[in-house]
Amino acid sequence: MNKSIIKKSKTLSIYCLSLLLFSGCASTTYLSNGYGNRITTSVNSFGSYNMVNKTFYIESGDNNVSSSDVEFREYANYVATSLKLQGAKETYDKKNADMCILVNYGISDESYTETVPFPIWGQTGISSISTTSTTTGSAYGSASGSATRIGNSVYGQSSGSVYGNSTTNTTTKVNPSYGITGYTSVDRRVSMYCRILNIYGYDNKQTTSATMLWKTNLSSCGNSSDLRNILPYMAYAAWGNMGKSSGGNNEYTIFLEDYYFRCWKQGTLFNDNVIGFPKCTSTNAGNYIQIAIVEKLSTETIVVLRKSGCIGWYAISPQTHIEYAGQKYMIKSADGYELGKKIRNECGTRYLRLHFQAIPSTATTINISEGTKNGWVWNGVSIR
Repeated sequence: MNKSIIKKSKTLSIYCLSLLLFSGCASTTYLSNGYGNRITTSVNSFGSYNMVNKTFYIESGDNNVSSSDVEFREYANYVATSLKLQGAKETYDKKNADMCILVNYGISDESYTETVPFPIWGQTGISSISTTSTTTGSAYGSASGSATRIGNSVYGQSSGSVYGNSTTNTTTKVNPSYGITGYTSVDRRVSMYCRILNIYGYDNKQTTSATMLWKTNLSSCGNSSDLRNILPYMAYAAWGNMGKSSGGNNEYTIFLEDYYFRCWKQGTLFNDNVIGFPKCTSTNAGNYIQIAIVEKLSTETIVVLRKSGCIGWYAISPQTHIEYAGQKYMIKSADGYELGKKIRNECGTRYLRLHFQAIPSTATTINISEGTKNGWVWNGVSIR
């Protein structure tokens, strides 16, 4: 299958899903065209700490905000979700926890007045002059003469006069030129808010002094003053960055209606049937078609593909199948998409949810193939 590539997208890609319990994550044929509303978060993280199997609890890092405040608890739950996805475990046993996580947040008004100039349009001069002339006149006169014949020849003379006059009319047309003759201005209020989320990890086993293990600072500036709406996107961007060194400020862009963000926010990432980002190698698909999710159920196997960037055209073949132990488990359908139909000149991110025949519960490594010449193949897909 010939699939021409135009360019690659650098939009943040994070995968999550629970397809059985929450209808909000069930519609996976979602296209972000690359020009929709989005949140950009700058992440600056410090430390080198392995989160896997480490226990933690979260407290307020602001003396003016109680850890029991309902708004704080809501935001703390988002941070906890991203920590757990990195392998950490939340605990209420504060005495024996590995980490104490302190969180603070805020928003500042960076609004300003912009003076917007407007041009005044008018006549600036003459671009050209054209002239036309018309001449009218009259003439009158008289003539007289005589002639004598001698043999075969005629000899004679004539005399006379002609009188006349003429009038010339000239018309001149002036063509004016137009352009900017001046400027005026209007003041416009520009709303700009900077939202801040700081996450600090401390060694909870220390008894003599507090030792910071890592910290992650997140900021996002935009025209929304609704911190409750924006902060979840910031906590989402923290996923995978906490406990690590970012080496500087890294920006992550998330579409407001991103499919996997919705799943993350719903807290549906801990379904034992769901495997996110299964490790595998691919041929032809490159980075623009990736396996985001494999969900192994007793009645079917669900595979979610994530397409990104700009592609001349692509399609999912009706011959696509899962290979396991020498057997083929064929594709049955795709949500909101007709198998084999070409999707042309599409930029942005699309998620395709594919339904296959159920594979054995014992399967831990599978291959997925389009089953066509030069078709996409993903080998060694690791699942639970």
